[in-house]
Amino acid sequence: MTQVRISAELQYTTYTRQVNPSLRQAWAEWLNGYNWDWWITLTFRNRLTANGANKKWNKWLRSLEKELDDKVGYFRVSEIQKRREVLHFHSLMLNLTRLHTRTLGNWLKAEKILKKRISDPSTEEIEQLAVRFYWMDQWNKIAGFARIYCYDPNKKASYYLTKYISKELSDYKLGGYIIKT
Repeated sequence: MTQVRISAELQYTTYTRQVNPSLRQAWAEWLNGYNWDWWITLTFRNRLTANGANKKWNKWLRSLEKELDDKVGYFRVSEIQKRREVLHFHSLMLNLTRLHTRTLGNWLKAEKILKKRISDPSTEEIEQLAVRFYWMDQWNKIAGFARIYCYDPNKKASYYLTKYISKELSDYKLGGYIIKT
């Protein structure tokens, strides 16, 4: 059964979908077939239409691809935060290992955080976190607030993402450079 709600202010359409648990598991297994680099959450500071949110996503994605001179692969789902009624995205992303842009401030922040967690973090660990901080800052300039984590298959992000396929006011998008690994 489909329920539709249209909010003139937000210009969203809400669909309630029932997803069979075995279908959700199949999606998760399919997503697990990729070597994802990042697990991200991108939040918008203001209410936007879905079209406006996609434009900001595309701007951020194009800047990543410009930096890489290559396509970025992703599986993205959207959701509305109930408390603020603001759209946000969750995504798995790949083909990002060659990113190296960061600022000195990103580096120092990453080093300080990692030294609290790890007695002697490697240069590579600091570099990876500093790069993620840089791209969080880029999202903040464009649209709002970001969390970017190194993908950890043990944390089951792919299964977490598939729950959004069945939630109200959710859609998904697969795009970019997706290769089977």
